[in-house]
Amino acid sequence: MRILTFLCFLGQLLLTSCKEEPRSTPYITEEHDLIVKTSLGEEYFLDKRNGSMYPLIKIGNQIWFSKNLEIKTPNSYCPENDEVACSFYGRLYEWNDAVKACPSGWKLPTKHDFENLINTVKQICHESDDSKIGTLLKSKIAWDMDEKIAQGIPNGINCVNFSALPAGRRKDTGFLTIEGANKMRNYAAFWTSDEDGFGAVHYSLYNYKEVFALGNSDKNYALSVRCLKE
Repeated sequence: MRILTFLCFLGQLLLTSCKEEPRSTPYITEEHDLIVKTSLGEEYFLDKRNGSMYPLIKIGNQIWFSKNLEIKTPNSYCPENDEVACSFYGRLYEWNDAVKACPSGWKLPTKHDFENLINTVKQICHESDDSKIGTLLKSKIAWDMDEKIAQGIPNGINCVNFSALPAGRRKDTGFLTIEGANKMRNYAAFWTSDEDGFGAVHYSLYNYKEVFALGNSDKNYALSVRCLKE
């Protein structure tokens, strides 16, 4: 349905192109890759598997989705089992699904890819303190800034439009049912493709910390996925 709506939108653009400048210009970069570029220079990737649109952001020499992946896979979940939350926060993926969930031409980032992102963000945002990188990556919205939990911690700055959202995580025993640090609106974690013993490596963000923390989790935990251009 999303793809049909999008094709209708393209058709309307072609019909009106003689009367006014179209607001967006679609072009094909590769057979599997449909990119829409707006008149303001913004670019979006159309995932033909389910019709989802992902805004793209160039950070240094890397091109990222600036939205969490939301393609459904056998071992992926909506945050706190809320279907509405899926469309905003994206889905949460167990690691074995995460490593193959990105569309063709895109990949689950490596630990090294995230290290490059961190170094580039430090340069662009003029920040030398590694412990504050998380604030630069967080979205300006959606984070729970309860003063009792996050007193003195600024909201997200979103310096490079990475727009990290607090989708929370799912443990192998299910979602947390009480208030906690790893719930939706409090926490975000992004898988890497690197394994670590019996688990895998990820980076985490917290509403009560400014750090972008390196860590690892069991592969059966479900975390967010950001796709990176290969």
